[in-house]
Amino acid sequence: MSMEPKWLLFTYHLPSDPSRNRVAVWRQLRKLGAVYLEGGVWLSPETEAHRSALLHLADEVNRNGGTADCFIAASLDGTQEEKLFGLFGEARNKEYRNLMGECQKFLAHLDREISGEHFIFNEVEELESDLDRIQRWFNQVRQRDVFLPSLQGEVEEQIKSCKELFGTFVQEVYERGEAGRGSP
Repeated sequence: MSMEPKWLLFTYHLPSDPSRNRVAVWRQLRKLGAVYLEGGVWLSPETEAHRSALLHLADEVNRNGGTADCFIAASLDGTQEEKLFGLFGEARNKEYRNLMGECQKFLAHLDREISGEHFIFNEVEELESDLDRIQRWFNQVRQRDVFLPSLQGEVEEQIKSCKELFGTFVQEVYERGEAGRGSP
């Protein structure tokens, strides 16, 4: 790769009780998009946002009776660099595959409602909530997607398909005027 990224290494230790503190740190690292290497070391790209988040997290660990350290590192060779890019790419692609599964469930739900002619306003609200959740999740993953793996575009297309079919469904509900409130 032509760019020479730097990485942030984050390590921490927290007392075993209460376990919620360890779980909270783990969740925040996952939300940030950091990947676990081994031996208690987490890795993230060195960006201002990641740096700020990890320093804040280190403060939180220290406030909860633990210890945390954050370092800037650079890979020493291209092979290692490719491995690190691969770790981040696979982590994001795993999230994108989960999102594609959610899109498929959404489309299947819409198909059931359309084929069963369940053109009711309650379904519009439920489906709209599901679609909003999918979009929020996608936005979070995309924000963590520093290296832009190829599955991002596929998920964008699936979400676009979800929105288009949902729009068709909403139009049909309004045209039918929710005749009989759920009765076909």
